[in-house]
This record gives sequence, C-alpha cells and structure tokens, in this order.
Amino acid sequence: MSPALLTLIFNKAVSTMASEKSMELKWNYIEAAARSEGLEPEQVCQDAYRYLAESMTSLSCEEVEALMVLASKDIESPKSVSLLNALLLLPNHQKHEDIAQLLQQHHDPSSIQSLETAAQLDFDYLAWDENRALTRKCLWALAAINSNEAWTVIEKLAKSEVPVIQEWANEQLDRPRIS
Repeated sequence: MSPALLTLIFNKAVSTMASEKSMELKWNYIEAAARSEGLEPEQVCQDAYRYLAESMTSLSCEEVEALMVLASKDIESPKSVSLLNALLLLPNHQKHEDIAQLLQQHHDPSSIQSLETAAQLDFDYLAWDENRALTRKCLWALAAINSNEAWTVIEKLAKSEVPVIQEWANEQLDRPRIS
C-alpha cells in the first residue's frame, strides 16, 4: 500500500474522529475510512506499521503521528516494543509521552535503557514543560517494569542534577514496590 493511500485513509478518518481519545473509537473511524476505499482495515494497520518501522527516522512529525494512529492495533501489541523503544528517542515527532505510556503498559525490560535516556532528554517542543511530564511518564514505565535493573535506574535518576528529575524519581522510590 502506498504512503499516499495511507495518507488518504488517515485524512478520511481524522476528519470524522476529531479529538477522540479512545483508541478503540479511533480504530472504528480508521476501519470505516479503509472500508470506504475498499481496503481491509487490518491490512492498512499492518502496512502503516511496516512503513513506520522502515521509515521512522526520515518521517515528518505529522507522518509519524498519522502512522501511529493508523497502526494503532499493532502499536499496542507486545510485538511493537522495539519499535516504540526506538521512536521514544527520535526527535522528529511529538508522541513521546504517548509512547512512554504504551511502554508502561508493556512493562518490558528491553525498554529500560530507552526510558532512562528519554527521561533525561530535552526535546525542543517540550521546552515549555518545566514539570517534565515525559520524565514522569518514563519513571512510571520504569516502575511498572519492576525489575532490579529498572529500580537501579530510578535510584540513579533520583541523584540527577536536575531537581525535577530527582523529584519524579523519588516519587517512585517512595511508593511501595510490587513484589
């Protein structure tokens, strides 16, 4: 499926889904847009996922976001963890907080390094956020992984020179750990 056709389906879906928050409801709009073009929604999802994985470093912010929505069914599955780990560190989009939340749901130890790095990154589009919401979400994801390695990273971040990183890391350290 061509990027142009993926764009057409995305634009049709977006024109009806507006600011819908639920991925399930977004998928309903994508499904309808795909079917209106005579396509199977699952194939659209798979093609969007493949295109995102193959081209993630060269895509624009809008393209990354569109492909993440179109590939939502695959993005939410455990098979996507390595793709999400890579996307979390790329500066060419504005979905870092959403990705950190998805990694929190997966609680996969392979995400520890990416979460540690992302918790300390300063993306230009987040310059206004003195509370560092991305950092906090990365720390939530690390706590959800709940391994010795993840807690070691949280302890390391609690010693950061950046006070708000210290604060969010200590917030996790002060919570009871799940055994």
